[in-house]
Amino acid sequence: MDRLRVRQATTADLDDWIELRLRLWPGDHEAEFRDEARDILGHPQRYCAFLARDAAGKALGLAEAAVHND
Repeated sequence: MDRLRVRQATTADLDDWIELRLRLWPGDHEAEFRDEARDILGHPQRYCAFLARDAAGKALGLAEAAVHND
């Protein structure tokens, strides 16, 4: 069985992260998604993102979370 690795996203993951977001929300959003991902990475006290990769390193999934103080 292949192992799945999940780790917190970094700037090195941007291309794969954006590709996964575009699969989830198709359309012409690449620039917007890239800006959002950079914002997430720039505010770790409020946001986090994780990518799941297979044993070969292929990105298979993502999770994003935010702290809300409503």
